[in-house]
Amino acid sequence: MSGASITRSRAITSADVLLIAAVPLLALFPLHNNDLWWHLATGKWIAAHHAVPRDDIFAWTHYMRGWIDNEWLSQVIFYGVWKLGGDRALIVLRAMLFGAMAVLLRRTTGARIFPFALAAAIALSHHWWELRPSVFSLLGLLTLMILMQRGRWWWIPPLFLLWANLHPGFVVGLVVFAGVIVARAITKWGAGVRISALAFVASIAATLINPYDWRIYEQQLTVASNREYRALLDEWIVPPVPFLLFAIAILIIGALSMRRVPLPRLIPLFATATMSMTAVRFEEYCAWIAVPIALWCLRRLAPGRASAAQMALVLITALVGWWPPAAKPSVRLTQSYMAIAERQRIATIVALAAALWSARRSRRASAGDFARRSTWIVTSLAVILIAATRQDAIERGRYPDKCLDAVAGRIFNRLSWGGWLIWKRGIPVFIDGRYAGQRIFFDYVAAQVRYARPLLARWGIDTVIVAADDGTAAQLWTASEWSLVCRDEASLVFRRKAVTQREFSP
Repeated sequence: MSGASITRSRAITSADVLLIAAVPLLALFPLHNNDLWWHLATGKWIAAHHAVPRDDIFAWTHYMRGWIDNEWLSQVIFYGVWKLGGDRALIVLRAMLFGAMAVLLRRTTGARIFPFALAAAIALSHHWWELRPSVFSLLGLLTLMILMQRGRWWWIPPLFLLWANLHPGFVVGLVVFAGVIVARAITKWGAGVRISALAFVASIAATLINPYDWRIYEQQLTVASNREYRALLDEWIVPPVPFLLFAIAILIIGALSMRRVPLPRLIPLFATATMSMTAVRFEEYCAWIAVPIALWCLRRLAPGRASAAQMALVLITALVGWWPPAAKPSVRLTQSYMAIAERQRIATIVALAAALWSARRSRRASAGDFARRSTWIVTSLAVILIAATRQDAIERGRYPDKCLDAVAGRIFNRLSWGGWLIWKRGIPVFIDGRYAGQRIFFDYVAAQVRYARPLLARWGIDTVIVAADDGTAAQLWTASEWSLVCRDEASLVFRRKAVTQREFSP
């Protein structure tokens, strides 16, 4: 590739800006991630105490003794943004983070592939667009790929220093980095294998600069080895068959490209596509990493029909992305879940239309592009700010509201509401989203199935707050020792009746 071609490939045109601007606009919807609230509460605690938590500070059951909070820096960032502008500022932050992801994707793919790559990423991952620390791992992995492509090896250890304090997904980055170094050594592709190896060692050392030292690796091993826990949690289930077939197809494209594409360029594809087949929570890694590389490979495999092949792959990706509601039979198709699926489909249509429009335009940057780019950026920021203030900040009917005053004493709560109760009222909870396979999680599942009454008695529970369709609610409706004391749009609150001597008299 000539110098002029490289310049044009790296130069972001007005068409690119339009595509990138579409991403934050598609991220403007009410907050609905259940874990966000305990992340905010933790960030608030860290800011107040100038320390990280090392024990359970939220649950009266103290099930998180020896808590290793390896997302503490993300939580401080979330809380700091919330302090500046409340819940709507968090919506804007989410929009900006995914916009930044689109910018990084443009840097890794180049001008000709970017429209297809972005459309595929949106189509396959939009249902995972939430404000959670895992977003920083996607940003970290894209940044790592850029640094490796450009040989900026000594910029990588500082990246891992930051990444290890933001999200445990840095381990995926280390695996990809190690794979690239091995591939470079085997194929003797590129110079500086020794320098990259030294940078890898420095990166491992950098991950140990955190409040918990080597123990940040402990949680990953705990979750990975607990099969019973993974089997019961929706985000850890194996993806549906259509996605598995799609991931296999991506791996086949990578394998067929090995003679035309340097092996180090294919390592991220092999790593993320394989990982995405193990759990649905990793689908977004396939969307943002593996699929764009596969699109790049198609230009080498079919240079004369590259555009048609790439568009075909994008359309297949879109079809797989439309699958989620029917693909998870274990997930109840609630109104909230169907709303996520509907946003996914709208985002897919918008992404495909924008990609087709952009692909038909000339990719050569012109003298007037700077003015057009500036106009698009200013307009997009204005629209984002206006849209964020003209909608509900939090998804309606998702969390308890009017019944929070009725919650007191030792409580049993719906797992997905634990963070909300902590953040809104500082209520000590039974369980929340921090769990990682502890025994209390299996007690919670047992209470949902059929054993609520004996478990509530064993734990000495005074109050229960659950949704109407929870298994625990069905059991307490007919229980003589429990009475319904409050009901709102989202929740039911049951309280244990006072025990009198007469109740035990013959």
